Amino acid sequence: MERTIENTLGITLPERIKMFRIVKEVAGGGAGVVFEAYDEKAERQVAMKFLRPELARERRQVKRFQNEARTAASIRHPNVVTVQKYGLHNKVPFIVMEFVDGETLQEKVSRDGAINEVEAVDYLLQAAVGLAAAAQAGHVHRDIKPSNIMISKAGKLKITDFGLARSAEYGDALTMPNYIVGTPNYIAPEQALQDEIDFRADMYALGATFYYVLSGRLPFPEAMTATEALHAHAFATPKALKELCPHLSNRVCRIITTLLAKKPEDRYDSYETLIANIEYLHRNLDSEISSSTQAAKHVNKVRRQRKRAKKKVGRAKFQRRLALVQPAPAEEDRGVGQWLVRLVAAACAFVGVGLTVRL
Repeated sequence: MERTIENTLGITLPERIKMFRIVKEVAGGGAGVVFEAYDEKAERQVAMKFLRPELARERRQVKRFQNEARTAASIRHPNVVTVQKYGLHNKVPFIVMEFVDGETLQEKVSRDGAINEVEAVDYLLQAAVGLAAAAQAGHVHRDIKPSNIMISKAGKLKITDFGLARSAEYGDALTMPNYIVGTPNYIAPEQALQDEIDFRADMYALGATFYYVLSGRLPFPEAMTATEALHAHAFATPKALKELCPHLSNRVCRIITTLLAKKPEDRYDSYETLIANIEYLHRNLDSEISSSTQAAKHVNKVRRQRKRAKKKVGRAKFQRRLALVQPAPAEEDRGVGQWLVRLVAAACAFVGVGLTVRL
């Protein structure tokens, strides 16, 4: 009897499908489940992604899955996951692609928190280069987010999941009218408003993704629903990254701010321009961080000095008010009790509380 593989697809999955030997399930999402497998013909490790059976009965979902395979297969670049084959098993579609031994940016940040600037800038550069290759092939990803970016154990970045991609060849054929595609927490304003989009929509999502990577928080963490997130990305301004993370270099904050511009024309005019800016930062990162750190130290020093000055002024005011109610020598025989009452009155005056004392 043929051995089967335990899975969350809800189907009987044999250990072997054609030349592929399935090892184990490694990831699952709303649309599909990914398995680690071995291509016995090519003698290499691969990943097999199956569309969920309930979605395989929907023609539009199947078309979208095919679009993912076709789009990714048309982009040959080290920073884009390579798709090798599309097939069917008992009417359930699957894609065979390169296996990335690593984790998503989402998993990394969820576990470790914000990523240090040196590492994050390296990932940002790789992601921009990968998206440039997609744009050159005529594709807009439309769903760039931390969970769609893989990082291998060797530090190589791979962009995945082109299921929502829009291509010059097929346009919006797979998008229903009045249907917003994308992930609300990272979506570009024009995409949220269903306006015309181009490669700059991916730039915005890249900016939102790395805002999260560098700070450990979403651009609009107060948005509790998809509708609120869509509205925020369309009309609100996120808290300045520099304000959240004073230790970050000014240049990386400017790059993220430019990517997050509300109007597409206020973002970078090409991936070449974006990549040139990131490469400059990458080359000069040590001096940029050193300069930013010195500036942050100066700001903190000034804040501490102001805090000490306020305390000093506060103590001086208290001493002056206390002097007004100190007992005269002739009154010292009136007892310690009245002195205490006067002291309380002085304290109340200092904090702005009214007190009537009858002596």
